[in-house]
Amino acid sequence: MKDNNWEKDLVFHPEYQNDLWEESYYLIDKILKNYDSDSDIVTLGCSVTVGCGVEPEQVWATQIAKNLNLTNNIIAMAGGSVQWAISNFFSYIEYFKKPKIVLALFPDFLRMQVASRPKFMIPINYDDQPESFRPESHDISDKNKVIRYKFFPNKRYQLDEKYLKLPINAKDHFPRETAFDISIQYIKMLEAYCNSNNILLIWSTWFPEQEQWLSLNLHKTKFKNYIPVDMRYWHAKRIDDRKEFMCENLINFYNDKNYYDKLLKKENLILFSEYQETFCDPEIKCNSKNLCHLEFSENKNFYSASDSTEKYRGHISYHAHIHVAEKFLKEMEKNENYPWNK
Repeated sequence: MKDNNWEKDLVFHPEYQNDLWEESYYLIDKILKNYDSDSDIVTLGCSVTVGCGVEPEQVWATQIAKNLNLTNNIIAMAGGSVQWAISNFFSYIEYFKKPKIVLALFPDFLRMQVASRPKFMIPINYDDQPESFRPESHDISDKNKVIRYKFFPNKRYQLDEKYLKLPINAKDHFPRETAFDISIQYIKMLEAYCNSNNILLIWSTWFPEQEQWLSLNLHKTKFKNYIPVDMRYWHAKRIDDRKEFMCENLINFYNDKNYYDKLLKKENLILFSEYQETFCDPEIKCNSKNLCHLEFSENKNFYSASDSTEKYRGHISYHAHIHVAEKFLKEMEKNENYPWNK
C-alpha cells in the first residue's frame, strides 16, 4: 500500500530544514581563494605538507616541483585528515584543470571530521577547532545550526546503554575503526579516479605505525599507488638535542617481522611512535650519524624542525623532507609513459 505521507516526510525531515547542504559545500569556497590557476601537480596532506617547522622552499612537495620545473598547488592544512584532503581535491577539480600528477603524504587514518547539530553532538573544545573546520558564524548558540569539526576518536570507547546526556562528545562515541575505514574508502576513490583519468598518483604516509602496518598488510589491500617513505626509521631523542636521525637500530627493529608480531600479541596495539625514542636507548646518544646531504647541513632546520623543543618533538626536519622528496622522485622516474614526462 502506498504511503501517502512520504512526500511530506521528505520535505519536512529535519536534515532538509537546516544548512547541511551549505556546510557540505563550504569547502569549495575555502580552497578556491588559495589558487590563481591550474597546476601540473596537486599535493595533498596535513601539517607536514604545509611545511610546519621548516622554510617554504624546504617542504618536500616544493622540492619536487622545483626539481621537475613544474607548477604545484598544495591542498593541505595542519590537523587535516585523509578525508579532508581528498574532499578538497574533488572540489578543486570542479574549478581547475585536472593535474598531471597527484602526490599525497597522508597523516594517520584515525583523523576524521563530521557535521552535526550541536544540540546532539559537539567536539569537546569547539573553540580550539581550526577556523576552516568551523562555520563562518563561529556561533553554536543556534542548536539547529550544522557545525563541521575535526576530532580524533578515543582509543577506547564505551556507550552508556542506560542514557546519553546530550550533547555528546563526538570523540567518545565514534569507534576508531570508523575513522580508519573512512580514510581507506576515500583513498580507494582517489586511486580509482586518478587511474581512470591518466593522472599519476603516488601516495604515502609520514605516520610510523601506519607505514609499518601498510608494509605488512599491503598484499591484503587493493592499493596500487602507495610507496613507503621510511619515516618509521627516524627518531629525534631529547639527549640528541632533538636532532633527527635515520637510526640503524630502528631499521633493524622494524624489519624484524617476528619481533614485530610478538610485540603486537603482547601489547595488542601498535605503539611505535613511543618506541621510536625508547627502543634506541633514550639515555644514550644515537650511534647513527647523518652522513648524507651534508651539503645542506648548514641550512636552517636541517637537523630538527623549528617547532621542536627539549620536551616536545615537533614536525619533521628539512633533512627528512629531502628524503621524502627523493622517495617520490624515484618512484616518479619509473613512470616514463605518463604525459607529464614527455
